[in-house]
Amino acid sequence: MKKSIVLIPLAGVLLVGCKVEVEPNGQSSQEGGGSTHVTSGASYLDDFGPVVNLKGYDEKTIELENKTREITYVASAVLGQMAIASGLNESGIKVKLEDAITNSAGNYTFSGMGSVNVSTITKNGENGLSMRGTSGKLFNVNLPPAFIIESGSWTKLFSYSKSDTGFLYEFVMVGSKLKYAKYEHGDIHYSFEKKAGNWIYTSKKGSETYVVNHDENSQRVTMSKNGKQTLTGNYNISDDTVSVN
Repeated sequence: MKKSIVLIPLAGVLLVGCKVEVEPNGQSSQEGGGSTHVTSGASYLDDFGPVVNLKGYDEKTIELENKTREITYVASAVLGQMAIASGLNESGIKVKLEDAITNSAGNYTFSGMGSVNVSTITKNGENGLSMRGTSGKLFNVNLPPAFIIESGSWTKLFSYSKSDTGFLYEFVMVGSKLKYAKYEHGDIHYSFEKKAGNWIYTSKKGSETYVVNHDENSQRVTMSKNGKQTLTGNYNISDDTVSVN
């Protein structure tokens, strides 16, 4: 059975198989047992690539799924939190930030989070925005917990809460979908993008670095940890799995 995952920063995540629900206010409840099938009202795969949520459960590929979910959740959910801090939706915060560049020398403050300087970027031919935290000032990020990390027949809670300097967030949004996001907060870095048919996911946490590549032209999938390849395989379009070499 296909797991259909969607991570919606403003709406939370609904986990059906384990009967775990994360509401917009961040509250959650769980009933034991069941499989790890996650669903919501839109296709997560359309936004962040198929390897984020493969069919069924496979010990050989679960680290690949969990790592790409962690990356894409943080790198996308932070935009939702910024919108909430400003009393807007994600499209509205994009307009507000663009207005700050024109009318406020790029300076913008998110209530309860911190202040940034906003500038424009171009990534893979699309226009986007870059936000850098005020030098030496703390920036606070508290994301809603989400049940996205699979382990056997259970799905574990993932949460992120951090107050640190050295904040950077870049994103490119086409319509309502993120096409690129880069998140740096202290010693934690997450990014994802689709470039010339190649999905690239990167996670850096302290001394630990993961890089996942999925080339949709050849369907080759690789994952490395600290420069050493830990997985090679091929994505099978017909059954939505990765055959590990």
